[in-house]
Amino acid sequence: MLDLSNISNILNTSPEVLARQIWADTFYSLYIENIWDNVDVWRYISMFSILLLIFYKKKIRFFHSKEEKMERDRSIFINSDLIMTENFLKEFLIELSINETFHKSRSEKIKDFCNYFKHEENKYLNNVLKEPVQNFCINLATLLKFLDEHFFEIHIPEAYRLYPDLKHDPDFNYVDFQDQLYKLCKEAEISYSNYRLTVKAKLSI
Repeated sequence: MLDLSNISNILNTSPEVLARQIWADTFYSLYIENIWDNVDVWRYISMFSILLLIFYKKKIRFFHSKEEKMERDRSIFINSDLIMTENFLKEFLIELSINETFHKSRSEKIKDFCNYFKHEENKYLNNVLKEPVQNFCINLATLLKFLDEHFFEIHIPEAYRLYPDLKHDPDFNYVDFQDQLYKLCKEAEISYSNYRLTVKAKLSI
């Protein structure tokens, strides 16, 4: 230990030299030379090591769980895309908007897509994805309901058109139904775009 009895020598010693001497005589001998025999030091090292191990195990488990959830959501999206692709929906909405016509087989695919997400096992685990797909399915269901109420089969088998017998009737407000149809198609298109953008951001698809 530093001899504190010699005050004059201490006062005449520079701070740098004094600090080195205190380190060498006290801290170094206590924590470096005697570290192998210092039970407290090893107790703290052990506790710190255990806490560090627990932290990294939880971190690794979290990342594994996150990746598993993402893979499940990717699988849900891929399977839904097999039912109804983006191009299929665009063609369906264009045919409705321009020609006011659709084929039953195409509308059935739209219904299958909506029904797919009604099953619990096909619901996304990522909460950010739940609202966009729900909004999209609601808009599709509203559109399909409109088709059921205002479209009728024409001479082509399973082909349906917006009030075909009344299209040229001057006493029938056909334009109003055209506007409603266009609005529903536009809402479905916008909600689908939002859904796909969210999928791309969260699932990297």
